[in-house]
Amino acid sequence: MSDHFHLLIRKREESVEETVKGIASSYLYYFIRKYRLDGHLFKERFKSGPVNDMAYFTVLLRYIHHNPVKAGTVQRVKDSEYISWGYFEETIEPLFQICDTGIMLNRIPFRDLEEWKNEPLDDEVQCLDNDKDRPRLRLSEAQVWREIIKIASVSNSSSFQQLDKNNNESRCASERKAMLA
Repeated sequence: MSDHFHLLIRKREESVEETVKGIASSYLYYFIRKYRLDGHLFKERFKSGPVNDMAYFTVLLRYIHHNPVKAGTVQRVKDSEYISWGYFEETIEPLFQICDTGIMLNRIPFRDLEEWKNEPLDDEVQCLDNDKDRPRLRLSEAQVWREIIKIASVSNSSSFQQLDKNNNESRCASERKAMLA
């Protein structure tokens, strides 16, 4: 975006704050050198929030990719040069690997991501800085397992873990889509 950016970062050894500070500092030094400026570049501190469940992860991923479309800077998600969708489609040759799509594609089939890419989020969907007035639904672990058992037609977590991924992927994908809608 012209005035902000969104990152979906997997926390590892260093904190999110350290990662963002490194990215922002590098960009700041580049920008100041290029335009021979002085002073602050960023208006305010970054905002962050944990992504503790798959439902919010997929909503956030869609929100980030649809942000340029919603802002009216492009007609379609794939038209934006500043989002990571090209990494998923393998249509861009990165100078360096910044986006690890394998982590997401191991959890969400590409065809589901492509469907979600083409379906804009409802205006009511809020993420991070926009959701202060509306709390997100947080399910307990017991509630999540009840939903998994119902959707996957299993009796417990052990039988769920033994499911054949390929045979159940399409059935579960449609159920996931219904849950996220």
